[in-house]
This record gives sequence, structure tokens and C-alpha cells, in this order.
Amino acid sequence: MLRQSGEISRIVYGSVDGSMEDPVCRQAERNLRACGIVAVYSDDVRSMFISCVKEIEALAEAMGIEFGKDMAEANLKVLHGLVFEMASWGIDTMCRFRTMCVLRKNSSFIWKTGGTARPNRWRKWMLRNYKMTVSYDGTRYNGWQKQKNTETTIQGKLEQILFRLTGKEISVQGAGRTDAGVHALGQVANFRLDTDLFEEGLLSYFNEYLPDDIAVLSLKTASERFHSRLSAAGKIYCYRMYTGNAKPVFDRRYVWKPDEIPDAERMRRAASFLVGRHDFRSFCGNRHMNKSTVRNLERISVEEACGGRELRLTFEGEGFLQNMVRILTGTLFECGIGEREPEEMTGILEALERSRAGQMAPAKGLTLMEVRY
Repeated sequence: MLRQSGEISRIVYGSVDGSMEDPVCRQAERNLRACGIVAVYSDDVRSMFISCVKEIEALAEAMGIEFGKDMAEANLKVLHGLVFEMASWGIDTMCRFRTMCVLRKNSSFIWKTGGTARPNRWRKWMLRNYKMTVSYDGTRYNGWQKQKNTETTIQGKLEQILFRLTGKEISVQGAGRTDAGVHALGQVANFRLDTDLFEEGLLSYFNEYLPDDIAVLSLKTASERFHSRLSAAGKIYCYRMYTGNAKPVFDRRYVWKPDEIPDAERMRRAASFLVGRHDFRSFCGNRHMNKSTVRNLERISVEEACGGRELRLTFEGEGFLQNMVRILTGTLFECGIGEREPEEMTGILEALERSRAGQMAPAKGLTLMEVRY
């Protein structure tokens, strides 16, 4: 579905077929475009759209806006900030209820609906679904998920900004619940909001009031069905392990410096047994997990970086269990220093017991890099 764009709002409809041969519709479209409004039609239901256009014209005329004539400066100012939305629920439903038309000005709504539909029934269509990409340094936060006993969570901070903007409690849904101390370069979240702000203005508002260790990198209107977690096709995590001699002064918040230096080749051999679709219950931090623990781990790479002073472990998969990446990292590390043999990974997977896997690596070395859709 198309959405608001440009300086002047527009009539919006996600049409089945944008072509229009009816001269009456073409004239109506020209009238709307003369006001800086874009109308999109469908041939299959053009008579219904003609009716809707007439309703919209009647509403606009009641506000002193004339169609099909030269627009005075005053009328253009009235048009600025208006939002006309025509939302369709498919041909059958639309023929039953006609098309909902919402005229918004200064947060007040005028409803024009056919059939017996009631305004409250379509309340959710007044809210836009926003998708944003968030970056944060997780050092001083108790993870992503909002908690009752602390205000230092990423989700909580984002929701505080929305409360500041609207005075209402608005839920922000994240693609993944990163642990306390874990960082993110590409966390994705979504929320529903009715606001007069354009996307750029909303993005600026977030970054103006968020603390310096949280940033919203992008913010766009998403489809009504988009959900940051349920729509995700996969995630990519990176774990940084420092293997240099000197202290990592400037990177100390983002790397783990173990006491021993692991052998990267042994870690790669161990990782080869873990790639694929397996039951990763042995690598799950929640011992009481009652849902499926089967996941498809598509890739594990172990690469040297920073002139040999770092090992970077990249994990890519369709989804991860609680603490899974950190437990995988700790287990691979134990293989790297000779405490385990790479071939033991098969037995650990088959055991389905957390106690059979290795230690859980510290949170600070882990970063959520990307969420795939």
C-alpha cells in the first residue's frame, strides 16, 4: 500500500490496476492532482472510487477547498498537513463496506464509511506501522526487553521517547531480545503510531532525546502485516575475541580477552559439526524451554582480524535460542584451547543437555549485526 509522501499529503490506495480509461475518473484525477493530491484507481471497482472521490470532494469543499480551479495560496496552506487515506480490504469486502475515507486535520478525524461499519472497527487503520533499525552499546543496559524492576533496557528507552511524543503507552517490538551487555549494529523493531510527523521528523525526534549510546539509524513506514520478529527470515551475530598481547583499551567494551589464545583451525573443525538443522537444546540457556529447540544454523565462520589480534566468530541462522550464540562461542573456545575435541560436538548435540556444552562466553563480545527479511 502506498503511503504519505511529499510536502502535501495525498489520497492513498493500493490499487489492483492503476490504469484508468474512464473519462470521468481521469477528470477527477486531474482535479485532485491540481490540489497536489495523488489518487490511484482500479478499473475493477471504478464506480465505487468515483463515489469515494465525490465524498472526498464534498469534505474538502466544506473546508473551503475548491477542486478543478486555480488554487489560492490560502487553500494550499489548508491542504498542507491533511491526510486522505482510502484503505481497501479486497474486492469482496470493499463491495460490502465500500471504502473507508479518513480526513485528518489537527489530530481530529471525520469518518465517511458506507455500509454498517463502525469507526472503532477500523481503528487500527488509523495507525501506521513503522519499521526502524536501531544501533546500541549494550554495556550499561539490562538487555533489550523491558523489565519492571529497571528502566535501563533498550525497549524501555525507545518506549519512553514515544510516550514523551504522544503521552500514551506504545509498545515497541524487537526482532531479538539481546542479553544484558550485548550490543547491536542492526537491531530491527516496529511500532504502530498515529502522528503528524513525517518519517524524517520522527527519526530526528528519536535521536534528539535518546541517550548517546542508542541511535535509530533508519525509520520507514512498513506494511500493515510487518512484524520485526515474526517476519524475520534470519539473523547475523558476530562475537569478537581479543587475542593480542596488549590490553584492548579502546575496544574493551566490545571484545572478550580470554586468558588463553585458542587455535582457530580447531575451532573451525568443531564449528563444521554444528552447521545445519539440529536440536540445539544443549546450547540453550533456558533449561525449562518447552518449545521447539530445533534451529537451522546456516553458517559459522572463524576469521582472524586486526592483524591477528582478534578472532571474529560470525553466526548466521534463521533463529537463535536464549544465550545460544554465547554458549556456542564458549564451547568452540574450549575446543580451541584443547579442553575438548572438535568431534565431541556431535555428542553434545545428541545429549540435549545444557551441562554437556561448554561455558557461556561474556556478553560484551557479542553484537547483533543484521536481521534478514
